[in-house]
Amino acid sequence: YARMQKEGPGLRNQIVFWRTILQKKLTIKWALLNKNLKKVFILNDEAMPNWLDSQRFFYLPDPYFEYKIIDNFDLRARYNIPKDNLILLQFGNMDERKNNENIIAALNNLEEDLAQKISLIIVGKFKEGYLEKIKNLIPENSKYQKIIKDEFVSDEEMESTFFQSDVILRMNINFFGSSGIVGQAANHNKPCIVSNNGVMAEQVEKYKLGKIIDPYDINAIKESIIYYLQNPGSRNIDGEYYRKTHNLQA
Repeated sequence: YARMQKEGPGLRNQIVFWRTILQKKLTIKWALLNKNLKKVFILNDEAMPNWLDSQRFFYLPDPYFEYKIIDNFDLRARYNIPKDNLILLQFGNMDERKNNENIIAALNNLEEDLAQKISLIIVGKFKEGYLEKIKNLIPENSKYQKIIKDEFVSDEEMESTFFQSDVILRMNINFFGSSGIVGQAANHNKPCIVSNNGVMAEQVEKYKLGKIIDPYDINAIKESIIYYLQNPGSRNIDGEYYRKTHNLQA
């Protein structure tokens, strides 16, 4: 709760924000009344332990996991992706928090010659009714390639998909914590585009893992995609420092 920010201007958002903060704060205080609760681990947020209670809150690196890559797995062949297309990967449980609406709006605004060089892959189980909503946002004559897989996939397929994608999208809205997706991307030296608030943004900045933008800014999303499209060399970041500090041993 200490990382939360209100979603937008206006009295209603202000009331919802403070009500949520109060609820979460009281829940934590109630839990801490239990004297048997010796340690509370906070994933990836180095600042919070001292801010909350340095006696019982502790920082813990959220480890990335390495799974076996599927033999002969070819992402481009599987989805008929052109050889030179930029592959954008959106992965995980799909609902409004994943910000697909603004991502698709940004892609819809691309010039045709750029759009036809981009493939958007969305993999993950969709919330009921959300898939239809997303499909309705994509014009029939859109030039970019859309690949949507509404299902849970195995750890091995996840690993293989990350390994062969170009840019990982994590521009969540109303989300201020850590994400294992960032570690997954860093493990394969893939850049992320993430939201500009919370722990995830600080990780990307500290470890130089990609771009940080306002998740509501459609033009910023568009320009970030164009940057990675037109600068192929930028699609390979150095995740070594992150891996060293977030492996299972750490």
